[in-house]
Amino acid sequence: MFFASLVMFSTVMFELHFVITSVWHSWLIGMFFFLFVNLNLMMCVISLISVTCTYLNLRAGNWRWWWRAFFNGIGVGMWVIIYMLGMMIGEFKMTNFASDLVYISWTLLFGSLFGVMCGTISLFASWFFVTVIYMQSKSD
Repeated sequence: MFFASLVMFSTVMFELHFVITSVWHSWLIGMFFFLFVNLNLMMCVISLISVTCTYLNLRAGNWRWWWRAFFNGIGVGMWVIIYMLGMMIGEFKMTNFASDLVYISWTLLFGSLFGVMCGTISLFASWFFVTVIYMQSKSD
């Protein structure tokens, strides 16, 4: 699960860096195209990795696949929080306590919501996959 969320996050890391710096520095012009492409790419990658992990769980006889599928997606939110905190320390070099507090608050809120969104995408993709697989294997 840890490796799957790291792979999902690493595919969209460069675009995420551009989006975060665009928002923080108020360069909102070029951000929207990259955000649209990034979200579509992220949805495809999360769906594919979630389906693969769900297939491996089902093949191993683990019928409780739904929580693992959800936590595979939520792991991306954890990596986003870690990455944004690293950007705060390394790139933005904030010195004021108030700006640190605002940035950390928004980071935790954004990362949590992003993780829930990715977890939902992962869960729905796995649910659709399991439904199709069981419909195909049904013997009447």
